[in-house]
Parts: sequence; C-alpha cells; structure tokens
Amino acid sequence: MRKSSLSRTILTVITCAILVVTYTGGAIRATEATDEAPSCTIVITIADETGGQFKDTVEVKLVDKANNKSYTGNYTADCAALGFSVPIGITLDLYISFPSNGIFLIQNTDGTAPQSFTTAGETLYLDWKVVENSPLLANPDAPYFVANTPNEEANQVFNEYMKTAILMYGDSGYDRVLDDYTVAEFGNRYVEYTGGTIEEWNSMSLFERFIRYELYVNILYSNDKPDADPYWGDIDSFRANVADQYSPLAKVSTEQAEAYRKITDWIYYLRFNTGGVVNFFENVTIDNPAVDGTTTPQPTTPKETGANTATTETTPTTITPADKSKDEKGLWDGVAKGVRSNFIPIIIALAVLAVLFVRIWLRKRKGQ
Repeated sequence: MRKSSLSRTILTVITCAILVVTYTGGAIRATEATDEAPSCTIVITIADETGGQFKDTVEVKLVDKANNKSYTGNYTADCAALGFSVPIGITLDLYISFPSNGIFLIQNTDGTAPQSFTTAGETLYLDWKVVENSPLLANPDAPYFVANTPNEEANQVFNEYMKTAILMYGDSGYDRVLDDYTVAEFGNRYVEYTGGTIEEWNSMSLFERFIRYELYVNILYSNDKPDADPYWGDIDSFRANVADQYSPLAKVSTEQAEAYRKITDWIYYLRFNTGGVVNFFENVTIDNPAVDGTTTPQPTTPKETGANTATTETTPTTITPADKSKDEKGLWDGVAKGVRSNFIPIIIALAVLAVLFVRIWLRKRKGQ
C-alpha cells in the first residue's frame, strides 16, 4: 500500500509539473514569436552622372510618421550603397540634405523625383542618380530660394517646387504672368501682411514677387477675410479665388502649372487639417548655388548611396557585420523577456518539483 501510494503521489506531482512547464514553455515561445516582427531591408544606390563633380556627404532620412520613428543614414563618396532595416508594411517619407542641393539633383533613373513609399517584401531596392541642374547653371543671376523652416515637410515641398519654378526666371514666355506683380496693391499687401517695406518689394525681381506673393502674402490676405468660405470653403473655391495662377501658367507650360498646383494644394490642405499657414520664407536663403556653391542643407527627396551608417533615431539599425552579434543578443533578450513574463508559472513548477524531492527524501529516511 505504501508503495502504491508513493507511486501515485510521484505520478501526480510529475504530471502537474509537466503541465505547468509545458504551459510556461508555450508562453515563452509565443513571446519570442511576437517580438520578431518581419523586417524589410532597403538598399539605396545612386549612379553619379556628374562626371565625378558630385562629392558631397548626403544625409538621408526615412520618416515613419504613423509610428513616430525615423531612420537616418549618411552617404559618402566611398560608399556603394546605403542600407536600412525597417518593419514591413510601413509608409516612409523621404528627406535628403547635402550642401550643393540645387546645383545637383537626385532623381529616379527615369528622371522623376523619388517619392514616399511603403515597404514590402524582404528586400526593397531603390536606384537613383545624381545629375547637374542645368537650367539653374544657365541662369547664374536667378534668385534661388531655399526654405529652412522648422517644418521638414514644408521645406521638402517648397524646395522641390523651386527646382521647377526657377525655370521661369529670365524666360520671356512668362512676362504676361509676372506683369501682374507690378500692381501697387500687391506691394501694399506685402507691407501689411509681412511687416516688410515697400522699398523691399520694389527692389525684388518680378519672379521673386511672384514666389513671395503667391505662396505667402496672398495666403495671409485671403485668410484674413471675414467670410473665408469663398476662398477656403473647399479646394475648388481655393483654386479659383486664391491659387488662381494655374491657368495663366498652363498657357505657357503644363509643367509649371502642375508644380504650382501641387504646392498650393499642399498649402490648402495644411490649413484645412491644422488651421495653420506656413511661412516658407522664415530663415529662407536666396542665392544661386551655381554661383557661390553655398546652398544651406535642406530636406528634399530621396538621395543616397553608401553602406555606411544607417541608424534609427529610436532604435539603431546598421547593416554591418556587427549585426550578427546584435541578432545573437536579441535571441537571449527574447528568452529573458519570456522568463520575466512567465515568472509565476515557473516558480510554481519549481515548487512542485521541490515538494516531490522532499517527499521522496522523507520516505527514504522512514524506510531506513
């Protein structure tokens, strides 16, 4: 009887221990699986089509607005590609800064501007090229605006627009459009809404007046109306009564008209969504980098290439041989995390096993 009772006790305790340990082990494995989010490796390369003239160090920033994270990497001339490891299924906005932005442009291989994108698959390749901004070089007197506001998206939108708008400078085809800015009332509004002087306004080229008036003065003027609905009630009203230079521009160049619409629509939706108006001309620089080569660095669209530092401003992620040790550390971090999250079941299992051994030991002593 004693043997049978002992056997039953041992069997019961072992069964309980197995159940608890099985439960605990399952919980730990589930934690490890949950912590391992699928990742996508972004590989950015750039072809130098400037004959070796482009030598800048370039900062590339990928911004995941939905999750409030950003990833930054620096490209130098001795790098072959720039890599980022990011989660799959996120949308990333692209920003780039380099000293000679304006003299040189970063484009997709088909000549279009790189855009935001959504990550998919294990590897995503982005192939770009750097080229000379020939129209700017051909207009050494052109007042090339560079936005440096605290709003990175505003800088990107404005600086991208300037690459197209600058082509109007010195082109007689736009004389009828720019002649509008000889009207005295526009100068008076500049003084009233910006705090500038009439002397400043009069000293500006018609092209500069166009840029400042359309993208800031006129926005403030229409926003100041007691009844804003005819101006801001909807996007069509805004296009008809505020950003109304689309049609005159389209008669000369569809490209100019579409670029104008893109930035003015952005202004409308910024006000619609936030109630705010951005001053692109806060800390703006006006120069021609083709002449002095000193454009202030600003966010733009993607540029890249370098297998150097690709770091997350929240969690560093660098594609280097050191990643192996990081991965190994991450594995043990996962196990430790699993143990911490299942601490109580593990203690119960250990306690049950301890009771079992004590009972066996006591029975052995009684039998002696």
